[in-house]
Amino acid sequence: ALHGLPLDEMSRFVERVEAVDVEAVSRAARSHLHPDQLLAVVVGSEADVLPSLQKLGFGQAVFAD
Repeated sequence: ALHGLPLDEMSRFVERVEAVDVEAVSRAARSHLHPDQLLAVVVGSEADVLPSLQKLGFGQAVFAD
Protein backbone atom coordinates (compact mmCIF):
# COMPACT_ATOMS: atom_id res chain seq x y z
CA ALA A 1 0.00 0.00 0.00
CA LEU A 2 1.25 3.47 -0.88
CA HIS A 3 2.08 5.55 2.21
CA GLY A 4 0.33 2.97 4.39
CA LEU A 5 -3.05 3.61 2.75
CA PRO A 6 -5.45 0.77 1.95
CA LEU A 7 -5.17 -0.70 -1.54
CA ASP A 8 -8.62 0.63 -2.50
CA GLU A 9 -7.86 4.19 -1.35
CA MET A 10 -7.70 5.71 -4.83
CA SER A 11 -10.88 4.02 -6.02
CA ARG A 12 -12.78 5.36 -2.99
CA PHE A 13 -11.21 8.84 -2.93
CA VAL A 14 -13.78 10.73 -5.04
CA GLU A 15 -16.68 9.13 -3.17
CA ARG A 16 -15.17 10.13 0.18
CA VAL A 17 -14.53 13.72 -0.94
CA GLU A 18 -18.06 14.06 -2.30
CA ALA A 19 -19.42 12.85 1.05
CA VAL A 20 -17.96 15.88 2.87
CA ASP A 21 -20.62 18.53 3.43
CA VAL A 22 -20.31 22.30 3.71
CA GLU A 23 -20.78 22.26 7.48
CA ALA A 24 -17.89 19.81 7.94
CA VAL A 25 -15.62 22.05 5.86
CA SER A 26 -16.76 25.11 7.83
CA ARG A 27 -16.07 23.37 11.15
CA ALA A 28 -12.60 22.34 10.00
CA ALA A 29 -11.84 25.87 8.79
CA ARG A 30 -12.98 27.44 12.07
CA SER A 31 -10.92 24.93 14.02
CA HIS A 32 -7.70 25.10 12.00
CA LEU A 33 -7.56 28.46 10.21
CA HIS A 34 -6.81 31.53 12.29
CA PRO A 35 -7.03 34.72 10.19
CA ASP A 36 -4.78 36.67 12.55
CA GLN A 37 -2.02 34.12 11.91
CA LEU A 38 -2.37 33.68 8.15
CA LEU A 39 0.44 34.52 5.77
CA ALA A 40 0.13 34.81 2.00
CA VAL A 41 3.07 34.55 -0.37
CA VAL A 42 2.63 36.35 -3.68
CA VAL A 43 5.24 36.21 -6.41
CA GLY A 44 5.64 39.17 -8.73
CA SER A 45 7.05 42.64 -8.94
CA GLU A 46 5.90 45.18 -6.37
CA ALA A 47 4.52 47.42 -9.12
CA ASP A 48 2.41 44.57 -10.49
CA VAL A 49 1.02 43.13 -7.26
CA LEU A 50 0.85 45.96 -4.70
CA PRO A 51 -2.28 47.69 -6.06
CA SER A 52 -4.27 44.44 -5.94
CA LEU A 53 -2.97 43.54 -2.49
CA GLN A 54 -3.93 46.97 -1.13
CA LYS A 55 -7.48 46.52 -2.42
CA LEU A 56 -7.79 43.25 -0.45
CA GLY A 57 -7.06 45.07 2.79
CA PHE A 58 -5.09 42.24 4.42
CA GLY A 59 -2.56 44.54 6.00
CA GLN A 60 0.95 45.67 5.16
CA ALA A 61 2.78 43.93 2.35
CA VAL A 62 6.44 43.03 2.86
CA PHE A 63 8.59 42.66 -0.24
CA ALA A 64 11.80 40.68 -0.60
CA ASP A 65 14.17 40.37 -3.53
